Amino acid sequence: MKPGPALAAALLVALPLCATGAEKRAFTVADLYAVKGVATPAIAPDGRSVVFAVTSTDLPAIRRQTNLWRVDALGAGARALTLSDKSDTSPAFSPDGSVLAFLSTRAGDPQVFFLPRAARRRRRPTSRAASAPSSSRRTASGFC
Repeated sequence: MKPGPALAAALLVALPLCATGAEKRAFTVADLYAVKGVATPAIAPDGRSVVFAVTSTDLPAIRRQTNLWRVDALGAGARALTLSDKSDTSPAFSPDGSVLAFLSTRAGDPQVFFLPRAARRRRRPTSRAASAPSSSRRTASGFC
């Protein structure tokens, strides 16, 4: 499967839609901060979905947050996997696709969290700072 269509669908989910017939006006700093950033797509091993990080800015609060979203390979069914005022980034699937690992600052320093596909609760198996899930070793059975 080519990642192009899935990535394009992910980008479309994150971009605000323009209203038709809106009056013309100058682009402002607030408009710039209203654009959501999309990064670090991870394609599921079965090729049926893509998980990616979406960064948004709360300009009045002067705060940025990043959450993970999943969309199917055809661009439908987009849904948030994480909803936090912290930063959830760098998604990576286990080889069998049953677990999604990601970095999160919800516990302070960035930590690796696991989100089993069948579970609703995230678990944090680490207690020290990490730079990216790629620094975690993977085994045939998944992450260790």
